[in-house]
Amino acid sequence: MKRYLLIFALLLGAVCSYAQSKTDQAAVLQQCLDLADLQQYYPPSPVMNTREQVYVVQNASAFPAGLQLTKFDKPVKFIERASEVVNQSVACFVFHTFNITGNTANVTFDFYYTYVRTKAVFNCTVALTRTGAAWTVSETKMSGR
Repeated sequence: MKRYLLIFALLLGAVCSYAQSKTDQAAVLQQCLDLADLQQYYPPSPVMNTREQVYVVQNASAFPAGLQLTKFDKPVKFIERASEVVNQSVACFVFHTFNITGNTANVTFDFYYTYVRTKAVFNCTVALTRTGAAWTVSETKMSGR
């Protein structure tokens, strides 16, 4: 009986740590989408006073199924390839690294803010720290046009 309780406790711990990791991933990803320096580059929607839906490409940093994020009151759409948004004026994130270790996270990504005619992109590196349950951006580096 003790063996079954031990196995149950280990499984429960593994499930809880996965859920926490998914929660952390969602919080860190949301912080990246909400970076103040990027807000002016989100393309406007044809509908007045709104913005287009935001896309995240499942690249080298694949995110678990079921992450629920929003930007501009619209769900963030996860896509397989950046080619799905070619010739569209949309905001598209391509994450290259997405590492969460303890209370720190380090993320690198490209932020494409238009794919019409030419690609306009920022290369971003973001460091975040966790205090309690909240993640905050501690450092941001951006380059590009």
